[in-house]
Amino acid sequence: MQFFEVAEGVTREYQISPSDFGIAKRDYSKIPGGDSDENAEIFLSLLQYQTPEPILDMVCLNAGAAFYCFGRTDSIKEGFEGWFERNFLNMSDCPVGEKQPNV
Repeated sequence: MQFFEVAEGVTREYQISPSDFGIAKRDYSKIPGGDSDENAEIFLSLLQYQTPEPILDMVCLNAGAAFYCFGRTDSIKEGFEGWFERNFLNMSDCPVGEKQPNV
């Protein structure tokens, strides 16, 4: 993916890849999605820790980018790793639906 970043009047262009974040290469055309009802179900599955891994990857990467854009982290990767660790590591130890995301 190609990115352009403008900060303090300087434009920087760079490339990132999901593999830069430890995300496996996927055929994203196979990620579920659809009408508003189906997308609402997918969102609720995220909150209940029942989300398919490709969707979880996208959510965490987007969260990391948002944290970086708003100056909460020094890089997209730092934001991605921090958000993922706070919200999804060790979730296998928690009964589904009991642990709430720290967003």
